[in-house]
Amino acid sequence: SDCNNLDIYDGTNEEAILTLNDPRGEGQDYRVAKLADNNCWMLDNLKLGSTTSSITLTPSDTNIASNLTLPQLSTPTFTEEPDEETINHYYDDPVAFGPVPGDTGTGETNYGYLYNWSAATGGESRTSHTENDGNAPYSICPANWRLPTASRIYNEETSEYDVSGDYPALDQALG
Repeated sequence: SDCNNLDIYDGTNEEAILTLNDPRGEGQDYRVAKLADNNCWMLDNLKLGSTTSSITLTPSDTNIASNLTLPQLSTPTFTEEPDEETINHYYDDPVAFGPVPGDTGTGETNYGYLYNWSAATGGESRTSHTENDGNAPYSICPANWRLPTASRIYNEETSEYDVSGDYPALDQALG
């Protein structure tokens, strides 16, 4: 891709940033750069969603196996302890919250949207993909992009978990 041809972004060289447009939803622009781990990363949080309607994602534009309807963005409000049906909905049905206010406290400048696990992983649920099965195979990332991976392996010598996948390389790249 074009990103692989960029210089490594060090936080000061703005010319090493590529802007990509995501035509899904409200057509957000995202900054992308090659970091010190020599991989291309989005520098902005995903802002896929609409405050006025649901969005249908397809395998041609999204990293999913079949069409997925991402519901209209919502703002959860719990005035009392949610019942089991509400809890199950937030675990097993795709839900997107937002926008998360940024420096201005408004939706104009925001930090992106929040997605529950089912939405972020393209419709997976606790019954279709359990936490113990590892990384979800699909996501709401644009086509040819994916969520970072992680796996935890118990190291008996140190009695700690070793983390592998994309996160250690990203930690190293970010210093």
